[in-house]
Amino acid sequence: MLHQVEIDEKWYMEFNSDVRAAFRQGKVTSARDHYIESGYFEDRFPRPFKVDAEWYLKTYPDIAEAIRAKKFDSPQAHFERYGFKEGRKPYPGWSLISEAKKPQDGQNG
Repeated sequence: MLHQVEIDEKWYMEFNSDVRAAFRQGKVTSARDHYIESGYFEDRFPRPFKVDAEWYLKTYPDIAEAIRAKKFDSPQAHFERYGFKEGRKPYPGWSLISEAKKPQDGQNG
């Protein structure tokens, strides 16, 4: 499944300076390879995700409460810090797999 994950290679290298440095030193062959071999297991983002704030707060009322209590500035901040690692979705139907690579309704994947 990890081979189907959409990875924004340019963004990944920019966002992960340690990976960029390892790439420059020849220790990593590409952002894609790093993500598949290590990045996924380190809970790194393969690409940026925009959180649907209204949906996120309705879906995760505990986060709405945490924001009201000033524990987080926004749904985006929560998702980036904890939500992704907790398996929460940033918007309905979200998947690590690119929309273009998902099987269509009625098809086997």
